[in-house]
Amino acid sequence: MKQHKFNEMIVAIVCFLGLVPLVCATPTLLLEDFDDGNGIGAFDPSFAHTLGPGPNNGTGVLDWEFNGESIGNSFLYVGLDTQDYITFLLDPGQYVSHASVSYVPFGGSISFIGQYGSEVLDLPYSYIDYIWSTAEADMSTIGLIQGFAISGGAFDDIRITVVPEPSTWLLFLAGTAAILGMRNHRALKSINTTE
Repeated sequence: MKQHKFNEMIVAIVCFLGLVPLVCATPTLLLEDFDDGNGIGAFDPSFAHTLGPGPNNGTGVLDWEFNGESIGNSFLYVGLDTQDYITFLLDPGQYVSHASVSYVPFGGSISFIGQYGSEVLDLPYSYIDYIWSTAEADMSTIGLIQGFAISGGAFDDIRITVVPEPSTWLLFLAGTAAILGMRNHRALKSINTTE
């Protein structure tokens, strides 16, 4: 009987320890600021950029560049006929729950792509004093965010919130509970056969 109580206590401890990361998992904020830290234009290694022709690009010429280096604050300019498709290079078991991007509109668009659909923001055509705005998407509206596409504007400070995947912890808990349950079953079976 002592073995049975011990197994119950182990199962309770494992379940408690497995739930701690689910409850206490801290989100991580990743930032793509198109800057190498010294004011020079660069892509962040946590983000994968695929630059290609936009939907209206008849010429096939890509129109994009890093700007703002002269003022020490680099940002990405993407022309109307070019699209930058951005995905995230995350560790296994992580996903993106929220994303935002700062922009100055030049008539293009921002498309947040989620597991259940996409959210598209058409950008008006405006060159007025580089007034920056922010577009956001959340997993509550489009599911887990898998990436987005930007075109026709100046873009900076892409922020994504990365959180651990709860199902990873649930699978760990289920496997541990199954192993301990089998052990408990064998212990009870051996106790019953010796009586």
